[in-house]
Amino acid sequence: MSAPDTPGIRTFLRGFLDDDEDRRLWIPAAGSAPAVEEDFLPAIVADRYRDLTPIGAGGMAVVYRATDTWENRPVALKALRCAGGGEGGGDGGGRRAWATNRLQAELAALLRIAHPHVVPVLDFLPEVERLGPVLVMPFIDGVPIHRYCAALPGAPRDGSGPRAAYLREVCRLGVQICSALCALHARHLVHRDVSCGNILVGAGAGGAGCHATLMDLGIVAELPASHLWSSMRQTGKSEMFGTPGA
Repeated sequence: MSAPDTPGIRTFLRGFLDDDEDRRLWIPAAGSAPAVEEDFLPAIVADRYRDLTPIGAGGMAVVYRATDTWENRPVALKALRCAGGGEGGGDGGGRRAWATNRLQAELAALLRIAHPHVVPVLDFLPEVERLGPVLVMPFIDGVPIHRYCAALPGAPRDGSGPRAAYLREVCRLGVQICSALCALHARHLVHRDVSCGNILVGAGAGGAGCHATLMDLGIVAELPASHLWSSMRQTGKSEMFGTPGA
């Protein structure tokens, strides 16, 4: 699978390859701005994406479902919450710079990975009215892996142990996610937020079986090969990465 070729991604790649500055990112210390209310969402984004509807929000990002009018398909638009405080300062410019850098880091990681169980990127929009920079990805019509597994026939319930068919399906999905993580690690990338909420299970291509997809590389880190299996770099005292409670 080749990398997508859109004006936003081409512009990003040119800047990314020409920029030799230190790419270390600051993470907001606390707090997060609310998602943009539906009434204030743009009617159309980049003359292409319509009908934005919020479908999820985490500690760092808000995801909107939209319709890609060029391809007649649903897509997911990811915009970051711009929190105040932290090393970047509380001004709007600092928050916007942080959001742009964070999404560019995620985009750079996604463009290096072409794997059936890692969510791909379709487009990058450097500046969207009321949203800031936006990543465009396929809309995964699925459920978090823990909910999918809990609903499987033979799942452990009422003190009964799991059945063989349940274990086979759980192991099959586990192999898919392990293969996705191996693809990241082969590129010296560490996800840092592998949780049930970041693994969606939906129909595979052509409706063939159920398919696990690793989502949200928002805090992915690149480590030298010699450090890949060592402890993670220490973050600032007031910084927290990952999904709270995961």
